[in-house]
Amino acid sequence: MNKKKSKKPWPTRDAMMQIYEKNLWGEGESDFYSGIGSHHPELIKPYIEAVSSFLTSFKTPPMVCDLGCGDFNIGKELVKHTKKYIAVDIVEELIELS
Repeated sequence: MNKKKSKKPWPTRDAMMQIYEKNLWGEGESDFYSGIGSHHPELIKPYIEAVSSFLTSFKTPPMVCDLGCGDFNIGKELVKHTKKYIAVDIVEELIELS
C-alpha cells in the first residue's frame, strides 16, 4: 500500500515567508532581508563584539548552532570564532540560497 505523504501546515514558516515576500522588514540586498536589526551598524556592532568575545573566551573554539539564522548577516561574522557553525532557519528557500 502506497500512502501519500500529507503536507502538514507550517504556520510559522508561512508567516516568515510572508514577511520576506512582502518585504515587511524592509528591502535589502537580497530577497531574504532580515531587517534593520540584523544590519544597522549601531545595533549589530556591539552585539557581534560581545558574542565574539564570549566565543573566543573558550580554550577550544566551540561548536555553535544558530537557530533562526535569517539572512546570515550576523552569523557570517561569528563563524571564524567557532570550530563548527551550523546555521538553521525555517524558510527552506532561504537555506537553499546559501
